[in-house]
Amino acid sequence: RFVCLSDTHMRHASLPALPAGDVLVHCGDFSNFGSLAEVENFAAWMGAQPHRVKLVVPGNHDMILDAAYYEEFWSDWSPRKECPTAARRAFESHGVRLLVDETA
Repeated sequence: RFVCLSDTHMRHASLPALPAGDVLVHCGDFSNFGSLAEVENFAAWMGAQPHRVKLVVPGNHDMILDAAYYEEFWSDWSPRKECPTAARRAFESHGVRLLVDETA
């Protein structure tokens, strides 16, 4: 069973309990500004969910996860440049698979 959600924009902690399932997929826009702090917060929440497989497909607000885009446009969204590699590692460290231009 798949459980899918999107466009939570940093409101994930206030969601009701998610339905049971095997695969949890977040289809983008978990953040507001794509900051490293937002990524770390969301990755920890996502990793704590009981679903066996957890996948994230970033949206346009999650731009720190698209390194090429972030390199060019980070200052449009943030007062300081942060590390896209650290953002990706946040998901890895919580057992969440990040899908950027790839398939599961």
